[in-house]
Amino acid sequence: DTWIGGAPGANDTRGGAWSLRIADDGTVVTGSLQALSVAEGTYYDWAGSSVAVSDQWLALGAWWRDVTDMDHGRVYLYRKVGTQWTAAGWLQPTDSRSIAEFGQTLAMTEDTLLVGAPCMDGYLGAVYEYRLVGDVWQFVRKLDDRGGRVGRSIAVADGWVFAGAPTQSSLVTYGGRLLGWTDPAMEVSLPRTSIADLLLQPDGKQLLIGVADAGQDDFVVVERRRSDGSFDESFGRLGKATVSVGIGDSRVFGALLQADRKIVVYGQHFDGATNTGFVLRLSAEGTPDRSFGAAGVAAVTGTTLISDLLLLDDGRFLAADGRTVQYLRADGTPDASFNLP
Repeated sequence: DTWIGGAPGANDTRGGAWSLRIADDGTVVTGSLQALSVAEGTYYDWAGSSVAVSDQWLALGAWWRDVTDMDHGRVYLYRKVGTQWTAAGWLQPTDSRSIAEFGQTLAMTEDTLLVGAPCMDGYLGAVYEYRLVGDVWQFVRKLDDRGGRVGRSIAVADGWVFAGAPTQSSLVTYGGRLLGWTDPAMEVSLPRTSIADLLLQPDGKQLLIGVADAGQDDFVVVERRRSDGSFDESFGRLGKATVSVGIGDSRVFGALLQADRKIVVYGQHFDGATNTGFVLRLSAEGTPDRSFGAAGVAAVTGTTLISDLLLLDDGRFLAADGRTVQYLRADGTPDASFNLP
């Protein structure tokens, strides 16, 4: 298995990423570590803030990249040659403009790349679709008809494209065979909730992961929906699981689904004085997994956030905070056997 971790704070905030291969026993393959940098980048580009990878291609989002003005954004491409990644140019839309934040989110299949630009056109947002033709990623079309910062989260699964629009408190779902956008198939409202990630279960049910603003404190929210958008009442409380990471503000950076259908969510919590990375795990039924961390929530000491997380075959996790990478055991406790500065 190959692991890619974004490193947006590397190279004096120009950004980059780390690539390494994981052996079957969970150890790092000797000599496989590769540091990826962006040669033409500038300060505060934060390349690697978003990452998408297929078998042969890697994309790094640099959504703070300035072009003719602030925060146009750019996506840097790498192609696998042998066992190494080689720089293969970059993508930027022809209608790029200030504070578009193109590249803030990414989703990739073997021949399709979706790029979110949630601040495009006065914060209405947009999603750009590119198709791999030969060795060239060609622009196909732009989805920009829904507003609400559409593109703040995007996911591709089983021929469906999911695009979150948090300020519209909605999830916009587009069907098709990834041959192009179709008319919206459904729209789901999540009042006072910002959608951060989207997962599709093997049975076709959809998991919407975000943060609910409850006034003084925030809560992590996971909802499970059927394919028609209705709540799956067998999950959590009538289809919704709500978890407090602690007193203060929380941000979710992503989520993953284990083979046993347990749901793992990661991000950052601010208790009023200190930022700390966290990982929480829910059972398949939507209750906190009490075998993980403290009542289902693990605070990852020595980090200010968890920006990316990989589940290994042995049940452990690789957690990245933008500058370092470390192991977590299957129960959420740190494993000092590996640390990548």
